[in-house]
Amino acid sequence: MPRILIFIFFILIVPSCIAQRQQKFWTVERFSVTSILAGEIAFDGYVAQNALQYGAKENNPIARPFETHGTIGQATISILGIVSVLGAQYIAHRAHHERIADWLGRIVVIGEGINDISQGINNANGWNTCAVINVQGKCLKWNP
Repeated sequence: MPRILIFIFFILIVPSCIAQRQQKFWTVERFSVTSILAGEIAFDGYVAQNALQYGAKENNPIARPFETHGTIGQATISILGIVSVLGAQYIAHRAHHERIADWLGRIVVIGEGINDISQGINNANGWNTCAVINVQGKCLKWNP
């Protein structure tokens, strides 16, 4: 009798516990966070391309070769940024670290949001973000 109970336990209970631990990668939160990140990166790219048209210089050495090639380069570096975040989230997801995967996306969205807000405030005042885009160490006046 005990062997039958153990067998029933392993047949009925264990598979349901294993099935509950496996989650899909594309949850509603991850899809929402990725969509928000894509919007923030698109705004950042728009501001950067407008500033480059007025003679500004990109200080980020990784993004500089892409952004100086116009819209195609900007789209490429934007896609690389989103894919790198999704790749890190997927690695954490495959290692069964769902909380880490979720927090990676949240932290990147918060950081990009702070960057976009600072650019928006500075551009509303008629100045580019000096910490990111400048010409010879001085802030560049930007009138869209």
